Amino acid sequence: MLGRGSYGFVCEAKNLVTGQKCAIKKVADVFANLVEAKRLLRELRILRVLSKHNQIVEIIDLLPPKDMGTFDTLYIVFEYVDTDLAKLIGTHSVFYYHARKVYYVGNVVWFGIYSFVRNCSSRY
Repeated sequence: MLGRGSYGFVCEAKNLVTGQKCAIKKVADVFANLVEAKRLLRELRILRVLSKHNQIVEIIDLLPPKDMGTFDTLYIVFEYVDTDLAKLIGTHSVFYYHARKVYYVGNVVWFGIYSFVRNCSSRY
């Protein structure tokens, strides 16, 4: 097991045809919570659109269920990546410092927008 993802467990696997490493995310009880099901669908759609970007993990396949009548577990096959975002943010890498700068700049921009809106509304 590589770790726990946002919706399930992630395990390392090997493609028997190509021999390449991959990661398989098992999402159990997909339809137990409507809100979580919608979030998972949103994540899959965003990853599918952004999958050709070199900084985004690629979805290789969605494994079809054996029986559609009892379908409640989804298996998503991703390209294998040796780390995840949580581990990367936890280290003091170049990415960490860049992410902090982006976070800081984003907060400054939001504060500016908030101040502008507040001043505009307080004048009238």
